[in-house]
Amino acid sequence: MISRPSQWPQRASSRHSRSLAATVVLAALVIALPACSILTGDPATTSTGGTKNNLFTGDAGPADDAGLATDVTSTGADTGVAPIPCDCLKEGDWYRFDKLKIESLDGALHNVMFALNPLWKQDVEGFELNFYFQVIKVSATEVTISVVNGARVDGSTDKTCLLPYTSAMLIHPRTGCTLEDSAESAMNVYAGTESNKKNCAPKNAVPHAIEVRKAVMNATFANDCSKILTGKVVSGSLSQASLEQTCTCVNPGKAAEECGVLDPAFKGNSCDGCNEKYQNLKTLLENFGELQWKCTVDGKPAVCLEASFSAVRIDKAPEICKGL
Repeated sequence: MISRPSQWPQRASSRHSRSLAATVVLAALVIALPACSILTGDPATTSTGGTKNNLFTGDAGPADDAGLATDVTSTGADTGVAPIPCDCLKEGDWYRFDKLKIESLDGALHNVMFALNPLWKQDVEGFELNFYFQVIKVSATEVTISVVNGARVDGSTDKTCLLPYTSAMLIHPRTGCTLEDSAESAMNVYAGTESNKKNCAPKNAVPHAIEVRKAVMNATFANDCSKILTGKVVSGSLSQASLEQTCTCVNPGKAAEECGVLDPAFKGNSCDGCNEKYQNLKTLLENFGELQWKCTVDGKPAVCLEASFSAVRIDKAPEICKGL
């Protein structure tokens, strides 16, 4: 569970002096390091005891002066101590996904990707699909990040708010700008506004979110810490059971308000508790092609997922959504 931004951890930093010999060794090691990045973590819990977690931004752009950090002389020269690449990464920093793309389902291209990826791109750009990272703790070898979904604020076109019940705490082994493959983590995908949800899943542990389980992620920061240049969901699983009780609003190219509000009394389309504009997600995926169910969740069939993303640093955290 995350608290309101004013209560979240303040930035802190520490620097220990090193001997000249240690400096030379560190500099040699840093220059040789590759650049990458990961997100790992354990699911949080809802107020009702269920599991709550998260899934999933700016143009990564070419590898120029804001690219991967390998120059240990770029900062810290006046101290005589070679800095850690991306030593600009600070506790309290916030990032928002600006790109999210499905790369494969069950290890291959699936026809639904050609429909979903343009819609997800539109939703990210329209502030209806929001993933935020908050840097909680930083050391030379480890970074702790909180990941939380957001919603577009009702009545706004570009303001968002945070949904704390979707949060997960992720701990990443670190080498400079590189956060490597994470341990498996549960993630969620919420889309829409505060009141108008593009996914309807009243029975899910994290309501109204697509559940991605057993997610393994990595990422690479720019050397000025302004972006996550490249990020990957190396692997993840969409369980058959969860897909069968998750529905999505079928309104291609339209805003979340067009989905209407959910109707708890609604029955039909395998979307009880939604409304007539929603379609069962498992059925929708299968309409685009057969699913292979090559992964498992809790020993039961699941679709394997791979995705990519990028993110940009933002000045401050959005407010927490009203009514939470």
